[in-house]
Amino acid sequence: MYDMIRRIDELGRIVLPKDIRDANGWEPKDRIYLRVTNEGLLLSKVKPFCCVCGGKDNLITFDDQHLCSECLEIFNKGKKHQ
Repeated sequence: MYDMIRRIDELGRIVLPKDIRDANGWEPKDRIYLRVTNEGLLLSKVKPFCCVCGGKDNLITFDDQHLCSECLEIFNKGKKHQ
């Protein structure tokens, strides 16, 4: 770990250096969770989850949204009954 200083630009952005992005496995377009704590700001990568039940296993991606296989199965069963 090391210290650094970054400037906030006119739009309120801060650039995260490449070595920090690489060390955390962050890629362009990844969603980053920001949490304000008493000590400062905590950043972490948002892990995908099912947009219906919040599950994190067996995910299928549709247009940047995730659905677990169980919810997809329920959805498909309901669709067949119509």
